[in-house]
Amino acid sequence: MPISAISIVPAKPKRQNKQGVSSLADTPSQSVSSLSTVDAPKSIASTDSTEWRPRQTSAPKALSKKISWWQSPASHIIQRLPKPLIQFAERKLLFPGANAKARKEAPSLGALKAALLQSGDAYQFHLADRIQEVSFVSQHDSQQLQHRAWFIPPQGKMPTILVSGPNMGHLNHILDLLPFTLVGYGVLTYEYPGYGKTAGKPTEAGLYRSVEAASDYLTQQHHIPAEQQIGYGVSLGGAVTAHLAAHRPLKAVILESTFTSLPETADRLLQKHLHPTMTGLSKKLQNQFDSAEKMGHIQCPLLILHADEDPLLPVDFAHCLYQKAASVQKKLAVIERKRHLLPADDVNQQLWEFFDNLDHYRIPKNRN
Repeated sequence: MPISAISIVPAKPKRQNKQGVSSLADTPSQSVSSLSTVDAPKSIASTDSTEWRPRQTSAPKALSKKISWWQSPASHIIQRLPKPLIQFAERKLLFPGANAKARKEAPSLGALKAALLQSGDAYQFHLADRIQEVSFVSQHDSQQLQHRAWFIPPQGKMPTILVSGPNMGHLNHILDLLPFTLVGYGVLTYEYPGYGKTAGKPTEAGLYRSVEAASDYLTQQHHIPAEQQIGYGVSLGGAVTAHLAAHRPLKAVILESTFTSLPETADRLLQKHLHPTMTGLSKKLQNQFDSAEKMGHIQCPLLILHADEDPLLPVDFAHCLYQKAASVQKKLAVIERKRHLLPADDVNQQLWEFFDNLDHYRIPKNRN
């Protein structure tokens, strides 16, 4: 693999509806500027032979403010909300997996094993016996939290993939990585504070302490040093993994569909959905998750995955993280998809190639 590379991965052909027309999900969204343009009435005749176009004139500042208000009244209301209310909404949006309904629906290991055994697949029968439910403790100020985790031990000296999931926090993400356990990889996925059966409340500092405790658990309980751990973060988990990689000498790092920082993400989303000039709200946020600042401290091999038309987090976040990364061996794979979380098949194809090119070992080729 080249020392650094950016690749565009084509997706499968787009599906069409019965009339042969691409579905709404395949249609590019209309820009804010085009929405604000007023079409000319057909009954109005042009004064010359050229096509009628709206006049491109700049309105007075006072009028512009009034137009801005009527175009997006919600933006003005939100900007005037008190800081505690904004931070309350921030917690609800950032950590949806910590609400009562999501915690009640948290998957159980028994249900997972039952599904594997009912699949009729020989290797899934084998994996059902290898998956363990374990726990580790993280220190949060004066409180100790016990985290629930699922663990598949590695075979021999093979690395272990330490997974920090998206903000829904499902442990079922381990299923996507089961093919890698066939060639000896270990996998550990864990719950954030306040998720599933883990007590506490999720915060930025709390998530950082949690992933550090997960890494320490692998080292202290299973003799898997940081140099044999591969950090894998998805969406919000990408920021958590970036923090770990900036403070531990990991073997490699994988960041999937993640962002540069929470304030920049908030500004971009509000400008996209409310008003293009809306700024300043991010200063009231409690959490930062500044991955862009940490990329300069990541020295290990790095793989960044992102959809080219991610509807939630734009792909230029991935380009920014790639450019700021200090890693000598790094790759950005942009996959042609119109979704936030990428399909497992697309991800695993990139992971096989990335793992094949890590320095100290090569994966056996019989991995069907």
